[in-house]
Amino acid sequence: MPAWVETKTEIIRFSVNQQIPKKGNFSWNVDIEELQDELDRIMRDNYDLHFQIVGCVPLTSGIAHQKAECEFRSGINGGYAGAGYGYGWGLSNISGAIIFLQKVEQVSAEEFQARSEQRRRENMISGLKSELKEVELNILSIGNRIRSIAWSQSAQIEVISGLKTRYKVGAETFLFKKGAEAYLLESREDYERVLQTEEEMLNRKRAIEERLASLG
Repeated sequence: MPAWVETKTEIIRFSVNQQIPKKGNFSWNVDIEELQDELDRIMRDNYDLHFQIVGCVPLTSGIAHQKAECEFRSGINGGYAGAGYGYGWGLSNISGAIIFLQKVEQVSAEEFQARSEQRRRENMISGLKSELKEVELNILSIGNRIRSIAWSQSAQIEVISGLKTRYKVGAETFLFKKGAEAYLLESREDYERVLQTEEEMLNRKRAIEERLASLG
């Protein structure tokens, strides 16, 4: 009979207490009782589910301190001098852990196949949802871009008279008319490209939504 393996993770964090410094020494102690309570909770929550702890990765947190002093003085004869000093330190300590749990079951070939299909379906749905979220963020960003350059569709080159004639397009000013014309043309072409990209993203969004609907 094939073996069906399931894994999952739990994250635990516990308090790290700083001890009062003596003679410049610092120490941090982990709350062992709190750590034990967290491990007991994990075992209790997973006992009936037949999950076992198979490994862990410690999580660390850091602390640092720095100090600097400086002083500058000018002398009677116009001289100038300064001095400074500084020091610092840093350290890290374990403040949590990622606990890995695993369950192994002996199942029939038919059950193994059914579970495998279900897992592939769930993974596909999860991947599509992640992609949909990314596409929606892109659509939002593109929409902001469209609004920021929509002025180009009705903009005209404004001539500013003075000692030196200048040309204004939107918020930009140019010394030469060719520069203004090129900027306006580029802005309008950019607007069309962004509109096309938005349409592509909307089509992709609809396709993902349809795929998710078909998967139930």
